[in-house]
Amino acid sequence: MDRLDLTNASKLQERINQIDSSHFYSALTYYSWSFYGLNISYQFHEKGISFFGEINLEKNLLHEVLQDKYCPTQKVIFAPITKPNQPDDFLDLIKGQIEQLDNLQAIYIDDLTGIELEWVKSKYDVEIIHESSTNFLYETKKIMTLSGKSLQKKRNHLNFFIKQYEKDAKIKINREVDLNQLEKFYLTWINDCEDPSAYQSELALFRAIKPLIQDGSLKLTALYYLDQIIGFCVSYSLNNRCEIFIEHCDETYRGSYQYLLSNSLRIHHSNDALTDRQDDMGSASISYSKLSYKPEFIIKRYLVKVIC
Repeated sequence: MDRLDLTNASKLQERINQIDSSHFYSALTYYSWSFYGLNISYQFHEKGISFFGEINLEKNLLHEVLQDKYCPTQKVIFAPITKPNQPDDFLDLIKGQIEQLDNLQAIYIDDLTGIELEWVKSKYDVEIIHESSTNFLYETKKIMTLSGKSLQKKRNHLNFFIKQYEKDAKIKINREVDLNQLEKFYLTWINDCEDPSAYQSELALFRAIKPLIQDGSLKLTALYYLDQIIGFCVSYSLNNRCEIFIEHCDETYRGSYQYLLSNSLRIHHSNDALTDRQDDMGSASISYSKLSYKPEFIIKRYLVKVIC
């Protein structure tokens, strides 16, 4: 297997596109997990792509949430990618991975969608350890304009920002943004948080993907007020879908986040049908915030333990 990093992420993405272009994780999303205590390795097969994860218990978010319920002592199987609706191919890849593991130690399979969970249950006895919301997906045009009755409160915030601040505000994108100035804002934003340690992994990810921002692979939008950065968004366009990797604002400026989000989508992603704001990091407050924007749908995924 090859360990995933920035040198081979494009190769993995190309293969994902060939097998299932509607797959809701990009190679960069898989790579981002390495900053949260989960190093992903992958292998190409005729039937698809298989994944193993090596868990760093000191940094892994899921272990932090589940504690003793999730303490893997060997590699964890992550849901393979196959052609859509191919349970036999999916289960064959799972079988091959289980055979590589020690059945005297706990065997875990993570990241199963609901239908994939049913496929696995048809062949194996499993215990569901955890359910998570991994993808909050929105109609791009809807959250770009914040249209409709359900988003009236968000639109009110946007209108407030436009009325009170827009004349002294500015949007800059990509290379127009001074990344050193941006990082200073980011560090200040983190240090002002209730728990700055919770964002150290994300900060490390931001620093690692700077080259992708500089070469235009990732889209950067920064919001300035009186020439000072008060928010930014890092996003990615793939297969008619926008993925938002990082998004933060100084929300002491009412409506700043709605203004940033609207402009980021309008500038970079107006042709992407869906916007994926990714997972809730196991945080009730993040989940509440993402639900408040009325997603079109949410993808639930499951971690299971195989009962040998």
